[in-house]
Amino acid sequence: MIHFWEKIKLFPEEAIEVLQNMSLIKIMENKEVWMHDQLRDLGREIVRQKSEIEIEKQSRVWNPEEALDLLTKHEGNKVEALRLKFDHEGQHRFTYEDFRRLSHLKFLSVEGSKEKFLAEERLIWYESPSSGLPTNENSYLIPRLRWLSWCDIPLTFNITKFSMKDVVILDLSGSEIKHNWKGWSHLEVCYMLDNT
Repeated sequence: MIHFWEKIKLFPEEAIEVLQNMSLIKIMENKEVWMHDQLRDLGREIVRQKSEIEIEKQSRVWNPEEALDLLTKHEGNKVEALRLKFDHEGQHRFTYEDFRRLSHLKFLSVEGSKEKFLAEERLIWYESPSSGLPTNENSYLIPRLRWLSWCDIPLTFNITKFSMKDVVILDLSGSEIKHNWKGWSHLEVCYMLDNT
């Protein structure tokens, strides 16, 4: 996580020390940062109140339902963190432009078990549903992306269209991605990788 904060210029060493001294966080044995759920929720509520509760004005959208709503309404182009979660209730269709306009996005989390990503119930791109994103070699989605967490990513998804050169944390846990995945060549500074 320190590498993520360094990449977005938040001076993590000083901030972590201050938060530890105030007993707001703990660094666990496996170097995970722990904080109480209530403190996390309080921080999220402060962000919501600063944006006057209007989702399109929020810089971070942690509620998956609100995140889907934001994407389908084509709003929130200043959002920096987005958490999506897919369930069995139907298809979620987005265009290339829906993600392209998220040019400030630094953190993207996508959740959904493999069975939720069946052909009829998975993330589908309107322009090119069979092969992932449309091909445009000179254009990458989400150029400021630093942290990508996509549990159970479908093998059919073409992640190489995401701007991966500055990603420092990549979590593809639960996926079936192997060593021959095309996305590996796009990673330049990744410090933490989980594809178990």
